[in-house]
Amino acid sequence: MALTSLYCKSQTIDSTYIESDTIVYEIVEQMPEFPGGTACFMSYLSKNIKLSSISQEDVVHGRFIARFIVEKDGSITGVYVIRSLGVIDDEYLRVIREMPKWEPGMKDGKPVRVWYTLPVHIDFR
Repeated sequence: MALTSLYCKSQTIDSTYIESDTIVYEIVEQMPEFPGGTACFMSYLSKNIKLSSISQEDVVHGRFIARFIVEKDGSITGVYVIRSLGVIDDEYLRVIREMPKWEPGMKDGKPVRVWYTLPVHIDFR
C-alpha cells in the first residue's frame, strides 16, 4: 500500500506498509540546515525580502509562520502559511520557495524528508 503523504512523529512505523520516500518526519537525528547555518539564513531572508508592496499606511506587526518540507536532496517543497500577516505573506512565500538547497535532515545516516516550521517576528510600524 503506497501513501502519497504521511505526517510522522513516531519512529516506530511498520515499514512494510509505507514506502520510505513518502514519510515526512517532524524530528530526526540531524535536522535540516540552511547552508551556512541560522545566521546565514536570517541574512538571506533580510537581503531577499522586498517589501515595496507595503505602503506607509500599512501596519504589519506580529509573527508570520510558514511551514515547508526539506526534501532528501535539500530542495524545498510543500510551502504554506500557518500564521498570516496579510500583505507580506506572498513575498515571504516567494523567498522561501526560491531558497538554495538546504543540508537535508538525516536519520540512521541517510537523508530523509523533514517538516520545517519557520517563525518570523515582523514589526513594520
